[in-house]
Amino acid sequence: ATHRMSGEDFSTRLNDKPTATSILRDVPQESRFERINNILMEKYDLPDLLHLPDPKTSFFNILGEVKKNWSSGITVSLVSIPLSVSLAIASDAPPVMGIVTAVWGGLFAALLGGSEYNILGPTGALSGLLSLYSISYGINVLPLIAIFVGLLCLIVFVLRLQKFFMFIPSAVVHGFTIGVAFIIALNQLVFALGLQNVPRHESFTANLWEALKHIGNTHIWSFLLFVIDTAGLLLLARWKPTFPWVIIFSIFGICLGVWVEVGGFPIRFLTLNTLYSDLSLRLFMIPSFSASYFNFDVFNASLSVAFVTILETLISAKIADRMTNTQFSQPREIFGIGMANLLCGCFGGFPGTAALARTALNIKSGATSRMSGIINAISIALISLLLLRFFKYLLLSMIASILTFTAVRMVETEAITHMFHYDKFMLGFTIVIALIVVLDEPISGIVFGGIVALLMYANHNSEGRGDFSIKKTTRTEDGTSEDYKPLEKQHVVEDLGDTLIFKMLGDLTYLNALSQVEKAKKMIEKTDHLVIIVSLRYLFHMDIDGLDALTEIIHEFENKNNRLVLLSGVQPDVESLVKKAKWFKLKRENGYVFASHRDALAWVERREIAAAQKRTKIHQMYSESSVFPESGREMPPHLTRQDYYDLTENDTPIAPTQHLDV
Repeated sequence: ATHRMSGEDFSTRLNDKPTATSILRDVPQESRFERINNILMEKYDLPDLLHLPDPKTSFFNILGEVKKNWSSGITVSLVSIPLSVSLAIASDAPPVMGIVTAVWGGLFAALLGGSEYNILGPTGALSGLLSLYSISYGINVLPLIAIFVGLLCLIVFVLRLQKFFMFIPSAVVHGFTIGVAFIIALNQLVFALGLQNVPRHESFTANLWEALKHIGNTHIWSFLLFVIDTAGLLLLARWKPTFPWVIIFSIFGICLGVWVEVGGFPIRFLTLNTLYSDLSLRLFMIPSFSASYFNFDVFNASLSVAFVTILETLISAKIADRMTNTQFSQPREIFGIGMANLLCGCFGGFPGTAALARTALNIKSGATSRMSGIINAISIALISLLLLRFFKYLLLSMIASILTFTAVRMVETEAITHMFHYDKFMLGFTIVIALIVVLDEPISGIVFGGIVALLMYANHNSEGRGDFSIKKTTRTEDGTSEDYKPLEKQHVVEDLGDTLIFKMLGDLTYLNALSQVEKAKKMIEKTDHLVIIVSLRYLFHMDIDGLDALTEIIHEFENKNNRLVLLSGVQPDVESLVKKAKWFKLKRENGYVFASHRDALAWVERREIAAAQKRTKIHQMYSESSVFPESGREMPPHLTRQDYYDLTENDTPIAPTQHLDV
């Protein structure tokens, strides 16, 4: 209204027509960053990084989450500090490395992970492995292993391989856990007996034997304190499972240690100060790596630790979901622990994984979101900065009690009882795995258990699964019947023949192809049916060996007395492979492939009825013919059912005088 155009300008504007190029130019194009962001959201279930919420709204949301989760976060942190110190010592690493892992690992796992409740930190499941590598290469190799573990987890995340880690049977996991629990508990003999200057070896059995050789030097008061503390922890935890008794016992141990070191307690106990006099916390410790660390053994160790890390984390998240009726994101959880371990290694920590006991405590303490894990990590950092220096007074016998208590709690007695009642073979398998973990190496138990479990699965699925049934087709006075009612209850005019139905079930792969062929051959030797329907409706997967087996079965059926073989219910996944076979193409061209076995049976019924009618007509024609009178002379040579089928397909009338061999 405010802009005047001349008539010429107006007509020019009207004559301008939009082109495809101009339309596409006007449509906002997706930027490269948006495309990457959408892929990460859709394929890997990561949060939207380009469209963050309003800062003001986010502040109030965060404040609300802090109010809901501060209590649970602080509770878990108070339990995590003594456990992190103790498990670091069990890993033959300085206590400070355990705190660094609990802080940075817990923080980034809570921020980036896919579970709202998982608590990441030092765990007993990894301490047995890390102790072996720490003794072999020194403590400086542990941050490098953490970096390698983080990178391996990120590779698993990118390739989306996390689902394969859940293929490990629960019996193998329980066996591994029991074995590691034994290693942790028996490794505490030196502290529990109050022994000093005991040499350390790479092998667990060698360390155990070394401790037993020095048993004559046992400090009886240290051993009595260990027994009393361990029994007290177990009994009190059984009385009130949700109460953090480890905190109370740790404070008691520190106070007693201060009395021993400073106040002149009459009985001399060993404290953490005898091993690590400097416990000043440094949250940023730049690791130093030796060139000798970059070898195949260290990388192989990282593979083992990464496998256990992913497995334990997924199991913990799954149990947390069961406790809270939630659903965690597997890809995002793998991404979270990958980044957490990578940063732990860069800051001087060692590998960590989700701790089931601390995760369960987090939930039972009232956690509602990942904010509890964030508060836990921050609280560990603040409390450690203020109080970690006092942990040098913690009695070694008390540390042995805490670790033994942790080892006992690692064993899931309910799962053992469950296997005892329902499957004693799997219970024995679990015990074998535990023995391998204790006597050889922890990762050897998982590898052995995984291989044996796959072989058991392959053996179980090597048996061909199929169902043979016979469908009788009869012509009654009221018509044709194909139900399964007993024939004596119907007034049968004529039996039109039987149809054999072979239903193939499950998968047809290299595992069970041979067994399926043998089963089909044995059945076909016992029957004389001229029509066989091979139903593939419940065959969901087939590989190249399965295709070869199906081809052999079809040819075996057809070559036995020239039987007619029909196919029905071919699934899309199976059809994508079988459609390339020449025999399948030929059957489809001839109309021998049906959507269901009922359609195939209906086609057989029509064919049987037509053949029966043709047979009746032929007999009538020849019985009335002068060529073959009924008087004492033989009737024409008997026609087989297949002959009548062939005659049915040709509608040309047969003359009475025509020879039957046509």
